[in-house]
Amino acid sequence: MIKACLFGICGVLLAMQFKSEKSEYGLYIVLLVSIVLGFLGLSGLSPVLEVLDKMEAMMNLNKGYLTIFMKIIGISYLSEFACTLCNDAGYGTLASQIEMLGRITILSMSAPVLLALLDMIGKILK
Repeated sequence: MIKACLFGICGVLLAMQFKSEKSEYGLYIVLLVSIVLGFLGLSGLSPVLEVLDKMEAMMNLNKGYLTIFMKIIGISYLSEFACTLCNDAGYGTLASQIEMLGRITILSMSAPVLLALLDMIGKILK
């Protein structure tokens, strides 16, 4: 985590050097640093996946629900990353559209889980 923070700070300091003359270079540097930090975060995701697999086995859940859950988390992180980058570049309208599309995608992906939950509640109440 310390390496990631230092890498991010160095990237920001480097981007600030280009802010007055070539501001687009600063944006490219921030984009590159963000992508590298994103991949660093993904590399630490395997222990979380192992815990989720153990939870799934203990609770006897459908494997599809775990897949949907992981996809929803990925979509939320990607849309947040894109929104932040667009806002930093000064394109707030585009950021809002990406955010809305991310929410709609998450809603559509969670529909099967919601239907299964309602079906389970209906069976319990009968």
